[in-house]
Amino acid sequence: MKASIISKNMKLFFQKYYFTILCVIIAFVFFLVMLLVAQKIDYTADNYRYIFSSIMQINGSIFAFIASSTLLAYQLLFSSSPRLMAFFPKKVFIIFLVSNSIFLSLDILSLQTIEHLISVPKQIIYITVITLNIFPIIFAIYYVLLVIKMMSPTFQIKQLKETAKKSKNNDERLMIIYSLEELFITSIRNGQGGNIRLLQNTLSEIIKIYSTTNTFLNKGSNQNPYHPLRIIPAIIERISFSLLDNDMNNLLHFHGHILRELSSTKYGNQQIVDVEIASAIESIGEICVEKNKIIDCKNFIANLVFCIDKTDSTGTILWGISMLIETLKNYLNLYPIQVLEILQEITDCIMRKGFDKDTDSFNSIIFALDDSRILKNCDLYKFTDLEKTIIVLKAY
Repeated sequence: MKASIISKNMKLFFQKYYFTILCVIIAFVFFLVMLLVAQKIDYTADNYRYIFSSIMQINGSIFAFIASSTLLAYQLLFSSSPRLMAFFPKKVFIIFLVSNSIFLSLDILSLQTIEHLISVPKQIIYITVITLNIFPIIFAIYYVLLVIKMMSPTFQIKQLKETAKKSKNNDERLMIIYSLEELFITSIRNGQGGNIRLLQNTLSEIIKIYSTTNTFLNKGSNQNPYHPLRIIPAIIERISFSLLDNDMNNLLHFHGHILRELSSTKYGNQQIVDVEIASAIESIGEICVEKNKIIDCKNFIANLVFCIDKTDSTGTILWGISMLIETLKNYLNLYPIQVLEILQEITDCIMRKGFDKDTDSFNSIIFALDDSRILKNCDLYKFTDLEKTIIVLKAY
């Protein structure tokens, strides 16, 4: 038992400090090699002056490279999501600056103390200083690899999810949500469909994290319109509009899934988000009609209505659908066929799903559909199936 505990602790120790251990091993091996070489070759004062001058030039070049790379990385990261600057590896950068400055000073001091005749103790000191110059180089390589890794969307998303789990107040949670929105907009503008799907899944995961982790932060959410979960529908609206504006409407349907998941979030027995979800459903459906993205709107509605399960808030979703129907009726004169196609999808989903007929949300949909303008256009454009479905739903 003790052996397994010791083995586990050793494994954790090496996982945590593997980089430091690796640096020490490399430096020690290099020191031994230099010591052996110094014994075989009689280094003169000119040899050491040349070595230290070369090292100083190398360190100066590395410093200039790291400084320019950092500025470029900052610019790229800022254009992607300014809030992600919080995850920039500042500590590693500071360690590099400090180590580079210290060892550069040691090089200068060693260069100034070189005499014509060099004693054995001084040779060991010079070899030690030369060996220590490995550390700024290793830190520079590690820093560059870390920055490259950080620029990848996968790493950024991983950092956001880890921060979401550790967030201790709603301000931190808001920062994560807004950072995610910035990544969405950047990916949409760059046409990165794969990143968008990854971000959609991440938003869904963060909703689960916020509703199940540190739940005390959800207390009083019904009185706080800027609660992190309550601002998500507005963000989904903006992302949806951006998708439609950039001809990436094939990714719109997954937002129905996100809104359904959001409707299931609760604090105790109280639903956290309701009116915002209903408003988002109405806005997304309306903009789809205006941009003539009917198929994508129908897919969005199917994902939203037909896929409802027991954990989702049926009342909130049907309320949003009834609001959408009321809005669509205003477009019957401009886009009659498009509106009727969407209404056909809505009624088909409702019929196949078989909702409870005695609820206010279901009755609000029946009330919205029971409109002479809809029935008149059904007759005019031969949408007989839609007309029959409305009559059947009214009969309930």
